Amino acid sequence: MPTVEWRSPDAALPSQVLRLADELETVMEQLHHTTVEIERDSDPRNTGHVTGDGISIPEFDTACDLAEAAMHDGLESTAVASYLERMGFSVDDYHPIATRIDGRQYVPTSDARDLRLEYASRLEEDVEILRQSAEH
Repeated sequence: MPTVEWRSPDAALPSQVLRLADELETVMEQLHHTTVEIERDSDPRNTGHVTGDGISIPEFDTACDLAEAAMHDGLESTAVASYLERMGFSVDDYHPIATRIDGRQYVPTSDARDLRLEYASRLEEDVEILRQSAEH
């Protein structure tokens, strides 16, 4: 019996993950047809971009700093959101579920069941919409 396990409350719904994968594919496809360069000695707040002339990526240390900020602050990090926008991602189209849980670090046991049921229903609805769109 096939199952889907969905555990993290900050995970995106499947439709959002598919949209992200599509945007990532668009950027990755450009790699084969353009120049890619590493920006050196540039302002980390403005590094990285995708243009018709090529793709610019930050130096390793800057990329590590952005990854760390993404893990800790997600899209609330101005540096992360700006970087993703410059790289061609539609940041405003993503709405992590964690932002809808009132910013609580811990969910009391009394609320956990209700939250699991609520987000399980959202997952089912999202998968059903995707299934229907795949049939057409």
